Amino acid sequence: MSSSNSNRSYGSSTRSSSVSGISNISSNNHDAITDRNMEFIWWLANRLTSYDEEMHKEILEDFFTDDAKYVHPALTVEGRYNIRKVFRVWTSLNKDEPEVTNIVFDGHTAIISLVQNLRPRVFPMLHLQVPATTTLLFKDTPEGPMIYSHQDSWSLEGIVQSMPLLGWWYDHIARYVLSTSL
Repeated sequence: MSSSNSNRSYGSSTRSSSVSGISNISSNNHDAITDRNMEFIWWLANRLTSYDEEMHKEILEDFFTDDAKYVHPALTVEGRYNIRKVFRVWTSLNKDEPEVTNIVFDGHTAIISLVQNLRPRVFPMLHLQVPATTTLLFKDTPEGPMIYSHQDSWSLEGIVQSMPLLGWWYDHIARYVLSTSL
């Protein structure tokens, strides 16, 4: 896929220049994953997890297929419009943006490790840091590589460990009891 097929850009919030350097993003040749590809995926992930509504809207419009699917532990929606509605609800309920900590990318799939900073706006003194994983699946389109699936997942262990007293009890008592009883 050539970068001339796409007028999408990164490094800014506009679509004014091409996504040069990611022409092999979906190539079967895994050696084609360059520093430029990884720079692009980091840029995309940080914009996707931003609480800036305009930035999120641009990412959805520029990099998600019309029928993209969003899978979250609590719900599944289809289409950019519905994904945007979920984003609005999440950002209106939660005060702090997630923090991207690592990304693994093979040209078709980006696995993004992040920490969800759960701080409800109605109880801002409550702050849980839950490890989470976002998986983005890409496909080739005439416009360039596009995301057709966005899946968020949280582990039960991560949720339990993020809770102050329950996390300590789980780490120091429950795990010990279970390991010694086997």
